[in-house]
Amino acid sequence: MGCIPIVHNSGGVKEFVPAQYRYENLQYAAKKIETAISEWTLEKAKAMVEIVKQFSKSNFSANFMKLFLQYCEQQYKNRLC
Repeated sequence: MGCIPIVHNSGGVKEFVPAQYRYENLQYAAKKIETAISEWTLEKAKAMVEIVKQFSKSNFSANFMKLFLQYCEQQYKNRLC
């Protein structure tokens, strides 16, 4: 929906949430939220939507199938050798 995520700087979020939206403690989180609200623009919202699209169910399924088929192909080639 274009919301800017403010997330703790741990786990898997580091892979897709830009550093400027991650925090280490509650005081830093409050500051990040304040900044995100005051600097919000339609362009930033659209950028967030584009990031989220990478993790859609259809993209996940397509990427999973691609990896699975590559794995199967490699297994088939290994049997022929």
